[in-house]
Amino acid sequence: MQPQTTANLLDRLLNISATHALLLLSALIVISYSNTLYSPFVLDDRHTFIDEPAVYIDKISLSSIEKLRNSRFGKNRIIPMATFAANHYLYQLTNSYAQYHLTNIFIHILATFCLAYLVKGLLSTPVGKQTLKSFPPNHFIFFVCALWALNPIQTNAVTYIVQRMASLVTLFYFATVALYIQARLSNTIRHKTIYYAGAGITACCAFFSKENSATLPMAILSIEWMFLSPGSFKTMLYKLGWRRWVFLSIAVILFLPLAEPHWRSLMSGYDIRSFSLTERLLTETRVIVYYLSLLIFPLPSRLNLDHDFTLSTSLISPPTTIFAIITLVALIGYAIKLRHKYPLFTFGIFWFFINMLIESTVVPLELIFEHRLYLPSAGVILAIFGILDVATSYLNHQYQKDSVYQGTILLLTIILCLSSILTTLRNNDWRDIYTIHKDIYEKSPNKPRALSTYGLTLGNMQQFDKAIEILQKCIDKNKRGNEDYVNATNNILVAYIQKENAKKGIEVTSKNIKNMPHDCNIIGLPVLFYNLAVALVTEGRYLDAVDSQISAIKFMEKINNGNVDIMSVKNLEHFVQLAYKDEKSRQILNLCQFGMGKDVAVQLYMTKMLLDLRLYNFAKDYLEYVEHNKLQNTTYTELLKRLHTEQRENELMSAQYDFTKHRTIHKSKYYRYYMYTA
Repeated sequence: MQPQTTANLLDRLLNISATHALLLLSALIVISYSNTLYSPFVLDDRHTFIDEPAVYIDKISLSSIEKLRNSRFGKNRIIPMATFAANHYLYQLTNSYAQYHLTNIFIHILATFCLAYLVKGLLSTPVGKQTLKSFPPNHFIFFVCALWALNPIQTNAVTYIVQRMASLVTLFYFATVALYIQARLSNTIRHKTIYYAGAGITACCAFFSKENSATLPMAILSIEWMFLSPGSFKTMLYKLGWRRWVFLSIAVILFLPLAEPHWRSLMSGYDIRSFSLTERLLTETRVIVYYLSLLIFPLPSRLNLDHDFTLSTSLISPPTTIFAIITLVALIGYAIKLRHKYPLFTFGIFWFFINMLIESTVVPLELIFEHRLYLPSAGVILAIFGILDVATSYLNHQYQKDSVYQGTILLLTIILCLSSILTTLRNNDWRDIYTIHKDIYEKSPNKPRALSTYGLTLGNMQQFDKAIEILQKCIDKNKRGNEDYVNATNNILVAYIQKENAKKGIEVTSKNIKNMPHDCNIIGLPVLFYNLAVALVTEGRYLDAVDSQISAIKFMEKINNGNVDIMSVKNLEHFVQLAYKDEKSRQILNLCQFGMGKDVAVQLYMTKMLLDLRLYNFAKDYLEYVEHNKLQNTTYTELLKRLHTEQRENELMSAQYDFTKHRTIHKSKYYRYYMYTA
């Protein structure tokens, strides 16, 4: 290509209108994600919206919205759950899963537009107008948004369907900050009212999308401090004086006890983790440095849906921990020092750390996930461009040539194209369930969950021997609080059942249950014991199958705070019916004493077992069935009497030990309050 031709192309690129620039960027996003429309559902997708009954709606109505409040997230994430419900509703009409991905891509494009609006607002402030040295505002906005939107790291928030929660909160977060800036810059009451109202609405949407929206006030305060009222903050702090600071400190100390129950609840989350609070805080310093490296070098080979990150157990174990802490402290200190000279750089760094606060500090979440960078990464991109603008200005001044800026634009265009290509390449790893789980396994070969999900995938592909080998590795690499020990044990059992070797499956499963660590996450045990019951039935061991399903119900009750679903009870009934058909099992269970005929015997035996399990509502249902079908006998009368007696005793005990109504409960609150303060 001739130099003159290149120059003409650059001139046309530099003179593109804002509307055309956003349309071009939208097209690039669609192209980069076009190979994800039929990517599979993985990991958290299943329990968040596939197996969540609340999102399965038949019509769009207020009752359907009310139903969404009963999901596992309640009202805290009702907006993302509403979009999943809408997708399911449309799926019934279109019979295509592509709309789930199209929705995510559309949200990503809208978030990009809102980011452009936000950056434009920053550059319109009195401080922002004096910030750019070499970039025209439109060019600066375009490249910041383009390199944010097309960074391959964002695939975990766009291609991974459930992380629509992360992209939605980011969309509303950007919109809120942008509208707030416009409200502050407006000169008329009418415009201020409109913008403030809009900011209030989008803020509410953010709060009902995901909990990390709680940092919104901090982001707005940082904009006030750096761009809108830089002098006012200093004056306000000066006017407070030392006496007021002492008063504020005392007030904070006095109100700390109110947070004590919430803090205790938060800390209980570490009971099911393989790390402590201290280990998490130390490790997160290295995680944040790693996040920054991923943003700068987002090669597909470095990206992973489920990273296996080494724990930091002390400042020098591993040694990179202390270096990570020094790096982060230096970065924050450097940003504070340069806040007057390079406000965009400082604000970008502050934005990044503010939006890392919730998911990368004390909350007992998983250590690392790339989707957590979706919102904070905008700050890093802004900071990088703030420095790039200064560097370009310096080189222009040194060489007195406009070609420096043109060269910068050309370089950014090349990087933009490479980012789009790398995003497409990364999305290729998501093309089916096998490729994404194989990718996770190859990049995290020692992580139990990576082994468990890959083994399950191989099992679903009928590669049973290889699946069992991988799943056994998962069990051998058990960690404290590891939920995949149980999942892997269950998947091994299922593989043996499908291999028509249930006997071996029972043997291996029994051994794994016996060796199960005491601190293992038991959330998958109800499913494991159900599948074990299925295997036992295959071997004709009906009594053991009944016992196994009873264990499943007991663990479900323990996990779900006393709640048991109807399906587990019906599964138990099914195994009792099978036992009734076997003469030996029928005699051992003494089913005939409950009445003549399979129907009445099974129903009354189920009633007895449910009473033993203290599942009175289910026991009552079985007795009502017997009564409705006129199958009553003396056993029915005895069981009915037992039900009424035990329910009455429970009511009396509940009333007697209801401490929430005890006269000393309020005094106890004050006692805890003052003891904590002391």
